[in-house]
Amino acid sequence: MYVQNGTSSTSSDVPSGSTPVGGSLYVTPNADLIDAADGGKVLSADVAAWGEIAATSSAWSIPVRKADGSCVWVFNGTERATVDVPNGSTPSIGSSFITADGREMVGAQGTVRITDVKARGTYYNGGSTSLTAFSKQDGTFVYLEDNTVKSAVGVPSGSTPACGSFFLSPDGTLVDGVDGSVIASRIAAFGLLTRENASWLLTARETSGRPVILRPGLQTLATGVPWGSRPVGGGIYLARDGRLIDGVNAGRTVATGVGTPGAFAVMPDSWRIPLAAPTASAAVVTDGISQAVAGVPAGSSPVTGKLYLTPSGALVDSANGWSTLATGIAAIGQIAANRQDWAIPARKTDGSAVYIYNGQESNAVGVPAGSIPVAGSSFVTTDGRELRGSDGVVRMTGVAAYGDAYFDGTDYFQPFAKADGSFTFLKNSDETSTTGIPAGSTPVAARLYLAPDGRLIDGGSGSVIATQIATAGRIATRNGGWVLPAVRTDGAPTAVTPSGEVTVSGVPTGSTPVAAGLFHTTDRRLIDGLNGGAVLATNDVLVGMYRELYDSTWSLPLGIASAGC
Repeated sequence: MYVQNGTSSTSSDVPSGSTPVGGSLYVTPNADLIDAADGGKVLSADVAAWGEIAATSSAWSIPVRKADGSCVWVFNGTERATVDVPNGSTPSIGSSFITADGREMVGAQGTVRITDVKARGTYYNGGSTSLTAFSKQDGTFVYLEDNTVKSAVGVPSGSTPACGSFFLSPDGTLVDGVDGSVIASRIAAFGLLTRENASWLLTARETSGRPVILRPGLQTLATGVPWGSRPVGGGIYLARDGRLIDGVNAGRTVATGVGTPGAFAVMPDSWRIPLAAPTASAAVVTDGISQAVAGVPAGSSPVTGKLYLTPSGALVDSANGWSTLATGIAAIGQIAANRQDWAIPARKTDGSAVYIYNGQESNAVGVPAGSIPVAGSSFVTTDGRELRGSDGVVRMTGVAAYGDAYFDGTDYFQPFAKADGSFTFLKNSDETSTTGIPAGSTPVAARLYLAPDGRLIDGGSGSVIATQIATAGRIATRNGGWVLPAVRTDGAPTAVTPSGEVTVSGVPTGSTPVAAGLFHTTDRRLIDGLNGGAVLATNDVLVGMYRELYDSTWSLPLGIASAGC
C-alpha cells in the first residue's frame, strides 16, 4: 500500500515482506526494486542499497548499488549505467553517489560535485533552485545550490546537515546555512522539506515530543497529531498507534495500521509515501495482562481501551464482537474517563463533529464543521474556541495548544496554552489561571507544564515537580495518585509523581514513554518500568491510548504488524 496525495492506494503487486523505499517504490525479498504505482514493474535487480529520490516536474531518479557493488541509477523507471562511479560507493540522491574517499559524484555524467564529504542532509527542490546541506571531514559545513558548492554561514560546531540548506545543532537549533538565521529551536526530528505554494514547509517534532509545522518565519502546532509522532513530510506524521496523520489538514487520518513508512517523495505528478507492515493481529493489555484478540480488520489502528479504527474509518469494539460504534471517522481525539464513564471525540469525513459516550455515538452540539477533536466531548474550533460538544458551551477562547485530560478522583483537569502566550487550565469546566509557568512552556497533562529548561511545573501552585525532563507520556493513576512516564534530557527513562521522580527499572535508553509506568522500546516491546521491568507485549507493537477508570481498571490496545505490505 502507498499514499498518493493523501489518499491510500492498494497494490496486489507488492510481495509480502517487501521493504518500502520511497514514493511508491519497494525492494522485494529477492532484492528487486519495484514500482507499486506501475503494476509492480521491476526497475532494478540484485539491489543492496539505495538513496533518495530526486524529482522535477517531468522526471525522477534514484541511485542504486547492486549486490556485486556496482552502481546504477533508475531514471523515470528505467535502469541506467553510471559513469566512472567506483564499485561500493554509497547511493546519495538522483544519480549521485558518495565514494569511499568522500567524493559526491553525479553518476549520469561522472562529474564530482563536492569532496571530503562526511554526511549530507536530504535534498530540497525549490522549483527554481535545489539545495542540499553537507558536513565535511574537516568539520566545516557547505551546501549545494544546484551544482555549486557554497560555504555555510553561522552553523555551530558539531551540527549535522538536515534538509535543504538547513543544519541541526547539538542543542536542537535549526540553522539556515545560507545566512545563519535560526529557523527554530529545540528540534529533535524532522521529515522531508517540501514546497508549499511558492515557499517551503518542514514537518518536525520538538524535543518535548510536540509536533510542529515550520514555515518561513512561522512555527505552528501540527493539528490533531499526538505527541511523539514521527514526522514524515508534507505535514504528515506517523503516530505510535499506526495512523498516518495530516497535521496541516486538521489532523485527518490518511492511513491506519502502518508499521513502517518509506521515504516521503515528491514525484513529478504527486507526492507519495510507500507503506509496509499493516496490522495483522491485535491484543489488549488489561491491568498488566496481555490477551490476543481475534478478528481485527486488516490494517486497523489501536485507538483506546479495546477500540480500533479500521482503514475505512469505522470505530470498532474488539470486546463486543467488533461491533461498530461509529463510521466515517477522519480524525479522533483523546479519551476522557472518570470512575465509570468514558467519552472520546471524533470528526467525520464530512467535517461534522461527534463524540462516543460509553459506546454510544452522539452528534456534538454547536461545534462548527472542521473543528479539531480534543478530549471527551470537547473540540477546538479553527478560531481557537474550546467547545464542550455535549451542550455547545464555550469554555475557553484563544487556544493554541493543549495537553492530556486527567480525572484525579474528584476533579477533571486539562492544561492549555493560549495564542497570546498565556497559560490556563480547565478545572472541570472552569478556566483557571496558572501560576509560575514561563513563556514558551508546553502543556503536558492535568495542570502540568514542561518549561523550555526541562522543569515540570504544576500550574496550579507554581511548584517544580521535576527537572531535566525532555518529554513525557500520558498521565495515569496508580495507588491513588498520578504518575507520568518521562524521558530525561540525558535520555534516561523515568517516572514522575506528585512527590517528584521515581526510578523505573528494565527500561532501555531510547524507549518512548506511553502511560503510567509503561514504555515502548525501540525493538517494539511494551515494558512496565514500575513493575520490575515486566514485558507486557512484544513483536512489532502499535500502541493505542491508555484508558483507565479512575484507580481501578486500565486497558491499552495494541496492533501487531505483519511483515507484509
